[in-house]
Amino acid sequence: MQCETIPNLIELDTYNGDYEQYENAVYNAYKITFENNQFYFRGKRIAHKKHPLYKDKSGTFWHIISDGPQEETRLPDLRRYERIQWPAYLLSYCQLNCDKLLI
Repeated sequence: MQCETIPNLIELDTYNGDYEQYENAVYNAYKITFENNQFYFRGKRIAHKKHPLYKDKSGTFWHIISDGPQEETRLPDLRRYERIQWPAYLLSYCQLNCDKLLI
């Protein structure tokens, strides 16, 4: 079976370049799709890590939207922001229904 349509990107342009409003919208999408659900991968639960909080947002959120070898020095990546809904989609739907998903 082929994957259904992946979630739409959440783009900064939609918020007229207002980074703070954009970041809050992305975080809300993250909370709805990922933080408020339980996911499993190959039988193991994927736990949401709240701490350390940064700007009142969870540690897992910052890990997903940033890039770098050490947590303390990771930098935000707009491509990751745009795709914030994808991890939950991949874990909930594609894991069982997508024949081309590479893990």
